[in-house]
Amino acid sequence: MFNITKNLNIESKDHLYKLIDTNEELSSNKIFTVFMDKMYILYYGCDCNFNLYDNNSDVEYIKLSTNEEVIYKLKEFFKCDDVIFTK
Repeated sequence: MFNITKNLNIESKDHLYKLIDTNEELSSNKIFTVFMDKMYILYYGCDCNFNLYDNNSDVEYIKLSTNEEVIYKLKEFFKCDDVIFTK
């Protein structure tokens, strides 16, 4: 017997940002707010602070990647069996 699973592979913080940003339900969820704000600043903030913004968004990405509620929300929204974060 075969077991088929559907996994969501999130390959980077940019990938996660794009997944959330294109979905109103996710982008309006408070659990993603800090990450989305940090990524927005990274993309559109002053280039003189790029390293700081890049580091801040990395920290938020790591927090989300280990948060069970985040994983549950993504699994529920994308109707998949598992969410796999890479960096």
